[in-house]
Amino acid sequence: MGNAPCRGRGEAWQGATVLERVALFLPGGKIMRGSIAWARGLILALGDPAGVLGIAGHGARRMTLDGALVLPGLWDCHTHMLSGAMEKAQVQLGCARDSREFQEAILRWCEQNPDEPWIVGAGWNDALWGGEPPSKEWVDALGRGRPMFLLRYDMHSGLANSAALELAGIDSRTQDPPGGRIVRDPATGQPTGRLLERAMELVTRCIPPPSLPGKAKLLSKALERAVELGLTSLQDLVWDIEDLKVHREVFSRDGCRPRVFLRTPIQQLAEYLEARRDPWPSGMVLQGVKGFLDGSLGSRSAWLREPYLDSPNDRGVSWISDPREFSGMVMMAAREEVGVSLHAIGDVAIGMALGMYWECIERGLGHAPLRIEHFQHPSPEDIERMDHPRLVASMQPLHMRFDAAATEE
Repeated sequence: MGNAPCRGRGEAWQGATVLERVALFLPGGKIMRGSIAWARGLILALGDPAGVLGIAGHGARRMTLDGALVLPGLWDCHTHMLSGAMEKAQVQLGCARDSREFQEAILRWCEQNPDEPWIVGAGWNDALWGGEPPSKEWVDALGRGRPMFLLRYDMHSGLANSAALELAGIDSRTQDPPGGRIVRDPATGQPTGRLLERAMELVTRCIPPPSLPGKAKLLSKALERAVELGLTSLQDLVWDIEDLKVHREVFSRDGCRPRVFLRTPIQQLAEYLEARRDPWPSGMVLQGVKGFLDGSLGSRSAWLREPYLDSPNDRGVSWISDPREFSGMVMMAAREEVGVSLHAIGDVAIGMALGMYWECIERGLGHAPLRIEHFQHPSPEDIERMDHPRLVASMQPLHMRFDAAATEE
């Protein structure tokens, strides 16, 4: 039986709760039948019912659950809660299995939201309908002149209609921005509507942003839903440090929500260091910064040593326009004891991340964790180089499902 810190004989824990006659799922897969008690954020005891009650005190609130399974609180170590919450108010494309369902979902949203100036959606996955990527021709007739932007489920590519491309000033003469690519028709050189990585910013910066109260309302609902699913802690990314204001607004109110450990863009490291000095509401923790080295396999933007089989001249997209400057930001963050996460899916990106991290380690820069987000296609040498207590491979099983087809190709 596990016990909380000792208290005097007969001294009860105020506000203690005891769950009785439950099955406790413990680390290592062990299942123990008995009771569990907690108070003030601490597990007081678990195991033998009489012993647990003796520690919690006979004045504790008691609930009998008749064999219900009790799990530890779940952590999700890689979330985008605010952007995900905002997508709930947009066109939902995650269930589309072909071009007809894709178009029908857009038409339904347009009928329900006739006054919205932009048509914005998310969640489509071309792997679900055989791999044919959508183009602006799929959607140009649907918006009746309204600009449209539809984000792929992995957030590494998106589709813009002709109206949005025109608003953004994108045509056959537009150069690819650093860290991004405008997908073009190989026969005509005209944009197809698909934008990879930072090329999406050419369009998304034209979309009017929601208000802070509007964002806070959506985020609050998303966090409540996370609690309903058993999530007690999240490691989350905001795309702009200004969005910390949204989290502050939500966490300043009463409510049931998970603890959120936040990371902000590494390009805003100076602002992060300033924000770290401020007091923050309970349950909201500034944990570190995040940078991107490449994209995703499904969007064909993961940075690889070998070309994609269906595109012999394509090795993905690098987000890094100035390697020395980017490496300097990583070194500064490590020196300031700021945890660093680097998004790296392809083997080139993973190798670059490890090179920077090992320089931090060998120079003795700080002690904070150094994470590689996704670590999806490492070389055998990369796997061996992960052998250090500061290095963390933050991997998401979801990618096994959605990227399996592309990997098998």
